[in-house]
Amino acid sequence: MTTALLLFGSMALFILIGVPIAFALGAAVWSTIVFSPDFTVTVGIIAQRIFGGLESTSIMAIPFFILAGNLMTKGGISRRLVNFANCIVGNVRGGMALALVLACAFFAALSGSAPATVIAIGSMLYPEMVRMGYPKDRTAGLLVVSGGLGPIIPPSIIMVVYATITGASIGDMFSSGMFIGILIMVVLMAVVLFLANKEKWPKTRESCP
Repeated sequence: MTTALLLFGSMALFILIGVPIAFALGAAVWSTIVFSPDFTVTVGIIAQRIFGGLESTSIMAIPFFILAGNLMTKGGISRRLVNFANCIVGNVRGGMALALVLACAFFAALSGSAPATVIAIGSMLYPEMVRMGYPKDRTAGLLVVSGGLGPIIPPSIIMVVYATITGASIGDMFSSGMFIGILIMVVLMAVVLFLANKEKWPKTRESCP
C-alpha cells in the first residue's frame, strides 16, 4: 500500500508542477524504488536489469520505424501516398474520405505507428477536406480511427515490443495483423460510402495524371 501511494502520489506531484509526462513516469518509478521500504534490491541491480532488457535486436526496430515515418513526412512520400489513394478511389462521392482511409493504411504499412500516421496524413488532408465541405466532426473521427491502423497493419511497433517481451513469434503476429488490418480498412470504407451518400459529401472532380 505504501509503495502504491508513493508511486502514484509522486507521479501526480511531478505532473502538477509541470514535469513532462515521460520524465514524470521515470522520476516517479525511481523515487518509489529509492524511498519505498518494500524494495529490498539495490538500485545498481535495477539499472543492470534495465540495460540488460534493452539488449535486444528486435527493439532496435522501434527507432528505425520512427525515423522512417519522419523521412516519409519530410520527404514528400506522404503526399504521394495521398495522391495515389485519391487516384484510386477519389472519383466517387466522399472520395477524399475514402482516400484518407486508404492513405492511412498505406502509411501504416510503412511507419508502424498510429501517431505518425495521424500526423502525416491528417496534417495534409484534414484542412483540405474541411475546405471542400466535409463535416469537421466526421473528418476528425475518421482520421483518428483510420490512424489506428498503424499498430495493426504490419510492421507494427507495438507488435515488435509485445513479441520481444513475451517471446511470441513476430512473423505470426504480422500475418494475423495483416488480415485484421485489411478487414478494418474495408469496413471503414464501407461506412464512409454509406455516410457519404446519406449526408451528400462532396465529390472530388480532380483528374489524376
